[in-house]
Amino acid sequence: MLKMSPEVISEFQTHPERFESLHHMAITVDAYPFQEYASWLASHLIDMYRNETSNNKIQEITDAILLSSNHTVKRNLFKTRLHFTSEHRVGELIDRAFQFLTSPQETIAVRVYSFYFLLQEIKHYPDLMHEVDVIVEHNSELFNAPALQVCIKRYHKYRLSLSDCNEESREQH
Repeated sequence: MLKMSPEVISEFQTHPERFESLHHMAITVDAYPFQEYASWLASHLIDMYRNETSNNKIQEITDAILLSSNHTVKRNLFKTRLHFTSEHRVGELIDRAFQFLTSPQETIAVRVYSFYFLLQEIKHYPDLMHEVDVIVEHNSELFNAPALQVCIKRYHKYRLSLSDCNEESREQH
């Protein structure tokens, strides 16, 4: 987490209604720079967010990701969404994450957070690994950026740990 000035953190802790307003600004499409800045600040106040966030807010964040066409907002909200689990529209969010990941027009940051989201969801939906494998294998040019290379390394490390667990399981039976 980025170091926030103690005054900013204190302000949101002292006035929780301001956090409510910040959340609302972060999920509401608005003219530049309001939604961009609000979603950025909310993503950096994640520790407070975690304590104050209801399932409804997580659903609103998910809905906002699915509706947004703004790269900055998508990046910030996806970053925030990574800290929570929710079944709300998860299939749609998985589809959107694949779309973002395979789109050369998306920013690297949106693609990275999409990849990390997919890695989280693979734990719940292991069949997603096959889709990720195909994308990585057939679109290697999309993963040239160093940040995406890190994603691929994490993915391969995760796959390796799964295969090690599967081998241990077979040996025990």
